[in-house]
Amino acid sequence: MWSRKLFRSAGPSPLLVLGMHRSGTSAVSGALVCLGACAPKTLIPSAFDNVRGFWESDVIRALNDEILASAGRAWNDWREFDRDWYATSAAVAFRRRMRRALSAEFPGAILPVIKDPRICRLVPLWSTVLKELAWRPTILLVLRSPVEVAASLHARDCRMGATKPISLSDGCLLWLRHVLDAEANSRNLPRALIVWNSFLDNWHAELERVQDQTGIRFPNWSDNGFRQVSNFLSPHLRHHQVPSGGFQIDPKVNEWIRETYLAACELSEHPARESALRSLDQVRVQVDGFSSKKPEQLAASIDASDTAADHTEARRPVGVQVLA
Repeated sequence: MWSRKLFRSAGPSPLLVLGMHRSGTSAVSGALVCLGACAPKTLIPSAFDNVRGFWESDVIRALNDEILASAGRAWNDWREFDRDWYATSAAVAFRRRMRRALSAEFPGAILPVIKDPRICRLVPLWSTVLKELAWRPTILLVLRSPVEVAASLHARDCRMGATKPISLSDGCLLWLRHVLDAEANSRNLPRALIVWNSFLDNWHAELERVQDQTGIRFPNWSDNGFRQVSNFLSPHLRHHQVPSGGFQIDPKVNEWIRETYLAACELSEHPARESALRSLDQVRVQVDGFSSKKPEQLAASIDASDTAADHTEARRPVGVQVLA
């Protein structure tokens, strides 16, 4: 158990909120701000798919897109990140820009909220930069059912009029990569895993557990802060919900994704459970090998759920047909 206290020494102690896109990271970040954490200076404006705000820096988001592109990746690319890239001159130059961005986005902040799903793919780089700044991060990894995430991504793309919306299979694979990378690369840092549905059911208990597991203390952990969080959160945040039990038998979720979700949820309650950590390690090795295939091999190996019939079903508002 981490025993570090938030205000033990001078210097920022950022909350690094990680999680796949559409996983509830925005709602969690907004709740943290209600409890006294600091939002970035240059916020991404709210949008139709996130009316309560994203609570992330537009500057940092753009920088992460540049970093991914420099390494031959993008936010919607689930292949393994090239670890050799971290030793390149480009990585060194980006670290300088990241330090400047953090200082500009959180001037004088003690408890900054740094949130961008892209950071899931770049935890080694961000943790290095935070160490260079003598900032002491705490990781909050938000977990949502991959089927719900995939359905939400697909529905958002359809509402935006995308010519090729993210398929359910690709959405689940993106979830898998983000969660595996974020979990593996944050094990040496103070952290807590937050299960999205549990957060919506009882955010107070979830964040109380976060404080117990990490040693952080929210400055506005008071009746005033609790009222702000309750007013901020809403039942309408619960979109594309998969009924209890449906996740295990949905045909679009293969064994890797199922094992990853169950093991990560187990870590939320038992952070050091070796069996869950071993399971995640085994899945990650298999996924890395799978993603290294040639494009034509990958296309032939992707879940057969990406058929014309499946895409017709996916166009329905809920996005996923769940077997009860």
